[in-house]
Amino acid sequence: MRLRMLWYQFRMLTIRDGVKRTAYLKKRNVYAGIGENVMIQSRKIPLYPELIRIGNNVRMASNVLFVTHDVVHNMLNRISPKTEKILVGGVFHEKVGCIEIGNNVFIGTGSIILYDTKIGSNVIVAAGSIITKDVPDNVVVAGIPAKVIGTFDTFLDKRIQETYLQYVDVSPTYYCMVDANADIKYHVGTMIEIRSEEKFYLKRGNLDD
Repeated sequence: MRLRMLWYQFRMLTIRDGVKRTAYLKKRNVYAGIGENVMIQSRKIPLYPELIRIGNNVRMASNVLFVTHDVVHNMLNRISPKTEKILVGGVFHEKVGCIEIGNNVFIGTGSIILYDTKIGSNVIVAAGSIITKDVPDNVVVAGIPAKVIGTFDTFLDKRIQETYLQYVDVSPTYYCMVDANADIKYHVGTMIEIRSEEKFYLKRGNLDD
């Protein structure tokens, strides 16, 4: 088993594309589960990857670290004799725990996910965050330790607006916002790809009668 993991780790270093690295891990069942449309940018396979389950449509930036265990027992076992009086066998043991990630999750670069935590669905984890407890659905978290700083829907609406303003001249005489259910015809190749549930933006000049 150890040699196999060493080989998997070597392959992570040689496969340059993050999507292909993730597909390799999924095919060989290295993790407890990896859903569809997942990309793990980090090349480091965590210890005990079989304790980590990842949902669908998950993106992890570089240097995201999963911590499935701690080794504090190695230190605690050397501060006897106090511990010998209260522990069966007189020793502490390694503590391990599972990590679960829901659907539609982005984890920013340099984030650390500690064991015994669950990240819900529709979640943004800001770069450099440390997840020390469960994260609910539909939120944005940031900080050390990570705390909720906003909602997923608010983040999505803001990003749509920023993208719209970046690529579209918002002059009302040239562009319009069209309901997705409206009975219109348009050239697919010229549609501006900004969608938010029931609305999308089209360049008025591309509409046909």
